[in-house]
Amino acid sequence: MSDQVLTPGGNFAGIDLQGRDLRNFDFSRANLHGGNFTDANLKGIDLSHADLTEAIFYCANLEGARLDNAKLEGANLERANLSKASLLRANLKGSKLTGVNLDHTDLRDADFQHADLYGAQMTQAEISSADLSHSNLEQANLRQANLRQAALNSANLKNTV
Repeated sequence: MSDQVLTPGGNFAGIDLQGRDLRNFDFSRANLHGGNFTDANLKGIDLSHADLTEAIFYCANLEGARLDNAKLEGANLERANLSKASLLRANLKGSKLTGVNLDHTDLRDADFQHADLYGAQMTQAEISSADLSHSNLEQANLRQANLRQAALNSANLKNTV
C-alpha cells in the first residue's frame, strides 16, 4: 500500500490489501479492478458503485458491507462472509462464490448469471428479482430465502435445500 492515500472514488486498480483491517472504510465509486482483499477484514465497508471486476475476496469478512450497484464480474468471493450485506443491483456475472456466506443478505435485482454458488449459505437472503440464470447453486442452502420473481433459467439446483 506504501504512501498511497485511500479515498472514495479513487483509482486503485490492482491494489493489494490482503489481510488488512479496513472496517467501515469508504471505497464507494472507487476503481479496485483486480484488487486483492484475501483474508481482509472489510466489515461494514462501503463498496457501492465500485469497480471490483476480477477482484479477489477469498475468505474476506464483508459482514454488513454495502456493495449496491458494484461491478463484481469475474470476482473471486470464495468462502467470503457477506452475511447481512447489501448487494442491490450488483453485477456478479461469472463470479466464484463457492462456500460464500450470504445469510440475511439483500441481493435484490443482482445479476448472478453463470456464477458459481456451489455450497453457498443463503438462509433468509432477499433474492427477489435477481438473475441466477445458468448459475451453479448445487448444495446451496436457500432455506427461507425470498426468490420471488428470481430468474433460475438453466440453473443447477442439484441437492439445493
